[in-house]
Amino acid sequence: MPYITKDQVKAKRAALKAALPQYKLSVTTEHYSGIKVAVMSGPTDFGTTYSQLNPNIDYRAETWNRYTEEYDSNPPIQDLLDIVMPILNEGKGPSHEDGDYGMIPDYYTWVHIGKWDKEYQQTK
Repeated sequence: MPYITKDQVKAKRAALKAALPQYKLSVTTEHYSGIKVAVMSGPTDFGTTYSQLNPNIDYRAETWNRYTEEYDSNPPIQDLLDIVMPILNEGKGPSHEDGDYGMIPDYYTWVHIGKWDKEYQQTK
């Protein structure tokens, strides 16, 4: 069963804020099974005010290629994910097989630009 502690989320929040000091971030735990990062404001124009980037994918070649192709056309989003994902995945063990659900990670990760009820604000 996926699980992440509040202490792990707190450590990842501190690492993300240190890596991206120019951005306002919302870093929260979701039902103790995952961590959600929402970029709320910053100097970059991502071309959107709200987007679910959903990098919580398996890393089989065909899935990873479709995923990277989607963001290759938007370098600012790819640059953001290149910073955020290594921090979120640090200490994450290999997925394990479950008879009912298939491969299950230690915990889930979600990255958003803005939130559904509060848009990303570009600062100067």
